[in-house]
Amino acid sequence: ERVIQDIPISVTAISAEDIRRRGINNYADYLSGVAGVQFNANEPNSQRFSIRGATTDPAVAGSQLQSTVGVYLDDVPLASLVGAPTFIDVNPIDAERIEVLRGPQGTLYGSASLGGAVNIVTASPTYDGLNGRVGVSIASTRSGEVSYGGQAMLNAPLVKDKIAARIAATYRRDGGWVDNGAREDSNRFDEYAVRAKLRFDPNEQLRIDLTGNIQRSNNEDVGSINPALGDYVRDPRTPNDRVTDFRFAQTRVTYELSDALTITESGAYAEGEAAEVSDLFFYRPTILSLGRSLKGPTFSYLSPGGDGQYENFLSKARSAETRLQYDRGIFSAFVGGFYRKEKIDYTAIILAPGLSTQIGPPLGSVFFPNDNVLRSSTSAQNNEKALFAEIALRPGNFELVAGARVSDNDVVQNFNQTALGNTTLTPIVSKGSNVTPKFVVAYRFDTDHMIYSSATRGYRTGFGNRPQLVTFGAPLSTKADTIWSYEIGLKTVWLDNRVLVNLAAYRGDWKDIQFSVRPAGAPSSYYSNAGAAKIEGFEVEAVMRPSMRVTFTTAVTANRSRLTNPGGARGSLGTVLTVGKHLPGTPDFQISNALEYRAPIGGEATGFIRIDHRYFGKNFAEIDNVTRQGGYNVFDLRAGADLGKYEISAFATNLSGSRGVTFRLPTSAAIFPNEQFQIRPRTIGVMASTRF
Repeated sequence: ERVIQDIPISVTAISAEDIRRRGINNYADYLSGVAGVQFNANEPNSQRFSIRGATTDPAVAGSQLQSTVGVYLDDVPLASLVGAPTFIDVNPIDAERIEVLRGPQGTLYGSASLGGAVNIVTASPTYDGLNGRVGVSIASTRSGEVSYGGQAMLNAPLVKDKIAARIAATYRRDGGWVDNGAREDSNRFDEYAVRAKLRFDPNEQLRIDLTGNIQRSNNEDVGSINPALGDYVRDPRTPNDRVTDFRFAQTRVTYELSDALTITESGAYAEGEAAEVSDLFFYRPTILSLGRSLKGPTFSYLSPGGDGQYENFLSKARSAETRLQYDRGIFSAFVGGFYRKEKIDYTAIILAPGLSTQIGPPLGSVFFPNDNVLRSSTSAQNNEKALFAEIALRPGNFELVAGARVSDNDVVQNFNQTALGNTTLTPIVSKGSNVTPKFVVAYRFDTDHMIYSSATRGYRTGFGNRPQLVTFGAPLSTKADTIWSYEIGLKTVWLDNRVLVNLAAYRGDWKDIQFSVRPAGAPSSYYSNAGAAKIEGFEVEAVMRPSMRVTFTTAVTANRSRLTNPGGARGSLGTVLTVGKHLPGTPDFQISNALEYRAPIGGEATGFIRIDHRYFGKNFAEIDNVTRQGGYNVFDLRAGADLGKYEISAFATNLSGSRGVTFRLPTSAAIFPNEQFQIRPRTIGVMASTRF
């Protein structure tokens, strides 16, 4: 594997040591401080984030557009045909590293990596003896509950130099801090995850790796608040409970045909499921209006309990990839094929117990069978096939890279909806092919200084709309949107590795942009294509070590993402879009910094203290540019000691008690006025671990 600093692309790698010491559990823990990543935190397992500002859809669960950021576990795609509901917040338990690649990755990864990609690389079993690690943590949140968790890892050689196994497990409970009526601290969160890996080396040429992963989490309530009611309070209503499951299995076979030629076969299965119960808030006016039209102006629905919106989302995906790789001297290349078949089933039931009886026969049972106000189901299947290749030449100080991926997507959707006694069933077929090339030219002045330039292309597959929305201007399906990104960068190391500075300037031309639309009078949003947008930006990553004990790191992002051709489209609030609208969720400026001091404290023990700072600039929550969010600073503090076999640390997150708004829901999606998510209040805790 090549050293990150030697690769001519914009990439950040978060090491296993950093993951462990910082107590990283989810996307928010590690992505929010990476250059070029825009993270608008809301709820676990419904997070939406972008890279280099490539997004148009509000960051809320329920968005059905494919994500612009690909998420991968050991190079296996996890991002679904649709985005937010299946954006499983994969716990990076026992990860070797996390790679964040900025800019389109269509050549290597295909669709859903239009803005960039995140790849979690898990640690593999080793033959260096029985070893492991156990860790625990406990913390208290201001005006909230206690949080606690633990994790363990065991590595065991089973047959000398032939078979080894590794298993890791974790559990965490994040205490709530938002009050929902009489339910104090209702937004608590539980999660457990287990990952097992088996390595088999029957001979020097052949290696077989097997991986299994399960993860379950439970959001007991949404953490959005209504500031008009007080600190960390939301309107009293039915808790928004969500249970999310993730299951994953992979087989990877690697065979060395020669010292320069390797073939790799990978087959994987990934399954994500979310079951959610939420309040009838959106539908109470509709129920009352329909009831009065059928029963008379004095009708009032009285719920005996159990009313709500019941949703279930299930995604099952099987994928296979074959890759042949050659690397010798100044020439390297790979060629391969990829296939992925994903099946999605989504069901939503609006249930109002007793409504049919209260309306009375015969109309009650006709319009509200089984007390269902609405029963909706969507099934979709996406078959993605691709051939890809890349070659690299390194004559002298130059490196020349050219590659391409030819992808074919075949999407079939079925919509089945029963509302007011009427049932509709309509299939929608979306097909498309895309070519995503990549070109890179790099020049190394010496081993520590490199300049590079690149041109890359990415895309998202199209998606269908409910036919009932055609009368409101909806197309039957959206086209794929594409982006060409152009980048020039510098990677440099100075003063005997005491200073590292990486710079990148980029421009993206985004066409046929997919986005969410909700015109006046439409019963729900639909998806359409706009004209174009231009994304321009600059990134700085730097690490400075003025002494052996002090390390300062910074990541700076300046980004300008604007519509250049709205194409007559309307936004999610129904407003006509104009040239110059900001792409949502993307501030013009953001920065993260860390200052760490490490020193011996006796014997082999080392003590440390670290302070982190992050500023995320003001931005808009939706493409209409009406709802503002962001514009906050966050400070974290951590101090501890490495005592050889043992590590212990104390930490404080959100040290200053910032109430920064990470995401404010647009009016079209909000349950109550000014619904918003804020940074978790100040949390203070301790962590301890031991290895053997």
